[in-house]
Amino acid sequence: MTGTTVNIPDISNNPFPVTTNPNGRFAAADSKSVAQCTEDKAVLDAVNTNTAATVTAEAASARIYLQLGAFGDRANADRVASAARKGGIDQVDVAAADVNGRTVHRVRVGPLADVAAADALSPRIERLGFGVPRVAIER
Repeated sequence: MTGTTVNIPDISNNPFPVTTNPNGRFAAADSKSVAQCTEDKAVLDAVNTNTAATVTAEAASARIYLQLGAFGDRANADRVASAARKGGIDQVDVAAADVNGRTVHRVRVGPLADVAAADALSPRIERLGFGVPRVAIER
């Protein structure tokens, strides 16, 4: 490394002292630090496992839809739904919903089996000219 200057910070006051063990790997300076690290890892592992279980349970109860549009006029929603069915899209439904005091007619496809099904169907919907569908998840 000719002509390169490397500044090494002063770590003499490091609150987490580290040493190397005989095989050259870093090791905590005392056994309390090692025990604390092991305990922290166990807590994190438990949190991660519980979080994953919760996410899996929520995902299993969620219903996934692809929304083709939302219309104030029911006739417009029915036209879009009819065009989607003619294009070979199954499970098309028009559902009324109250949004900020107004009735909106949502044209949705679903519920779909999973995210992979939604990903596979989206390009077909786009090719039929409906644009990029919005993903709607109901719990």
